Amino acid sequence: MARILIVDDEEDFLNTLLDRIQTSKQKFSVLTALNGREAVKVLKKNEIDLVVTDLKMPKMDGFELMAWISVHFPSMSVVAMSAFLDSAAETNLHTEGIRFLPKPIDFSTLMKIINEELDKSDNYLDGISLPSFLQLLEMEGKSCAVQVRADGGKGWFHFRGGMLWAVNTGEKEGMDAAVDMLQWQQCKLQINRVKKIKRNITHPLSFVLLEACRVIDEQGLVEAQKEELEDQKGDGPANESASGSNTPTGEEALPHPSKERTMALEKHLEELRSINGYKASAIMSFTGEILAADSTDDKIDLNMVGATFNDIFRGAHAACEKIGLEACHDTVIATPKGVVCMHCSGVKAKTHTHFIGILAADGNQALMKMTLDKMSGPVVDELG
Repeated sequence: MARILIVDDEEDFLNTLLDRIQTSKQKFSVLTALNGREAVKVLKKNEIDLVVTDLKMPKMDGFELMAWISVHFPSMSVVAMSAFLDSAAETNLHTEGIRFLPKPIDFSTLMKIINEELDKSDNYLDGISLPSFLQLLEMEGKSCAVQVRADGGKGWFHFRGGMLWAVNTGEKEGMDAAVDMLQWQQCKLQINRVKKIKRNITHPLSFVLLEACRVIDEQGLVEAQKEELEDQKGDGPANESASGSNTPTGEEALPHPSKERTMALEKHLEELRSINGYKASAIMSFTGEILAADSTDDKIDLNMVGATFNDIFRGAHAACEKIGLEACHDTVIATPKGVVCMHCSGVKAKTHTHFIGILAADGNQALMKMTLDKMSGPVVDELG
């Protein structure tokens, strides 16, 4: 059963309204609060589907309450009531997607509006993957708030002109909230009106989806390692020497190359220095270990940066395979201050290797990608 919260500082009005709702046998239950502060406490402790609030109240008025709701529950529907509101203020409420009722309240009109708002909240889509749905909104350039419900909780993705603008679960926001929700199973989705909300995420949707894949991939690795450790404990010390690699993909991790081989690999990277805008480059194992590196920028820590982008690239492999494509060979991440190009030798290559090239924003991306692809074969042969 749906649950609504009615907020008004006139206790007699609340009691009368409650009596009439109970008598009319509505398909929702009602909680009440005498001011905005009490309402906030109720919202923190209960699952509320709709708030009906007076605007003029002591301690915390209706406008302050709506501002708090817009931050913590940005897609929650709100109906405002007041005996004192000019037409300009009413227009502003309408612009923000808030329905308004003048006092004294007409009970039948209030019930009609409440039921209309609750009907909207019951109109959920299911059976569609959340990542696919979000990508569709991006492609269509939509401006809306997508409410997501699952056993894991409830949250919202906000879009402005197809751009991911804000993400919120009530407890988390931004990237943390997005990664959490993208791991939820059997989601139900609902499109709501766009609402005014402060932007809390600047990454493009593609980056967010890859980051979620990376986290899921890491969690799978941890679970696989735990299971293997448990198996080793059960089999005893004699089995430790035969336990093999801990890598979940079944591929053997590359041994760290000798000094001579490292020098040979670094010579391949020297070819990249002539590319316009060049900053740094590296050759890595598929697990992210740096086998050889080169940099003209002291601010770039390739061990840290390389491992991070390597995880993103592995996430891209997983994401592509999940939608029926093969693991990707190349990816480019562009920012206002620079570009990161990554190339994969191929997951079925004799030696699964990743290459990274970092350029200034105006660097020659095409030449970087071409050169990384060209050096891939000889490097795989040397490592093999």
